[in-house]
Amino acid sequence: MTARRTTAARHAACILACIACLACKPTLAPTPPPASSPTPRVDTPPPTPESLRGPIVAIDVSGTSRSADVSAALSATIGAAYDPAVIARDVHALWRLRGMADIQVDARPQAGGVALRYRIRELPRVASVSLEGGSILYTPRWRIRLAGIKDVPQDPTTLTKLAEELRAELVSQAYLDATVDTQIVAAGEDRVDVILKVTEGPQVKLGALTLRGNKKLGTAELTALFRSHGVAVGQPFTGAGLDAARLGVLARYQDLGNLDAEFATASEVRSPDGATISATYELREGDTLRLGKLTVRGALLLPVREYELLLGVRRGQPFNRSRVAEGLEKIRILHRERSGPPNITPITEIDRKRKAIDLTIEISN
Repeated sequence: MTARRTTAARHAACILACIACLACKPTLAPTPPPASSPTPRVDTPPPTPESLRGPIVAIDVSGTSRSADVSAALSATIGAAYDPAVIARDVHALWRLRGMADIQVDARPQAGGVALRYRIRELPRVASVSLEGGSILYTPRWRIRLAGIKDVPQDPTTLTKLAEELRAELVSQAYLDATVDTQIVAAGEDRVDVILKVTEGPQVKLGALTLRGNKKLGTAELTALFRSHGVAVGQPFTGAGLDAARLGVLARYQDLGNLDAEFATASEVRSPDGATISATYELREGDTLRLGKLTVRGALLLPVREYELLLGVRRGQPFNRSRVAEGLEKIRILHRERSGPPNITPITEIDRKRKAIDLTIEISN
């Protein structure tokens, strides 16, 4: 009985020992797959002034359809020393070609020197040009002008200048409020349509003309002078017509000896609807200057008296600018026929105390 209990106890002890050994044995975790090795990253350092030395060994131009123009504009050449100042001048020269949207230049070291790459992006080309509004636009001259910018790069400077010229012509024809706006519409790859939108506004006419300060010349004569240059009530009011009328009035005063006459704008008032202008002009006639001493000298072919007769002026008369000019031309013709083209120099000296103009004419061959 005792032997059985001893054997059973031993057997139980062995089982407990085995269990204890199993409990102490470490559990092995599954081995993870080896991580893949990362590809080493190699950054190309940017060129430094020290690395960009030596001659230019290559020049590449991309992005342009105007290779001949671009090549002609470049001063950098293969074999020449690399010089950033030369590259900067090249970029300025390329911009002057117009039609460029962007210009970039890359310089990189290469065996034996420096390689250049000019990357150009051009402006889109004009597919069509059309006009909206403004009957003046359909004249043959403007059709020719507009045809000249088709199939060329959309140059903002050219389009702005065209719009300004068009507006100036409208203003010159008395459309004083005219506007010209440029609209650009995409028309496919690298192509655009250009639309010039014109608003003429009213053709402004002269509603009333008032002249003040005139004493020597009557209002009727002055009004007739204005009318002869297209400035009259009911007619389109243009700057060119007004300038011509102003010069005509001053020339008339100068032929009467009033060389100091002035023409000033007192007011130019638009009507509420903008269709007419009421203009008032101030005339300052000044003193009447008369011919004082008359001297003719130099290489004379005739007695002095004959030259005085050719001039057609006499001392004491109001100084007549047009008559003096006509007399000088007669003297010039006389000398040209007899001794060849002369040099004729008129010299005037104004004495305001005497209200006189002394005239000296020098003649040389």
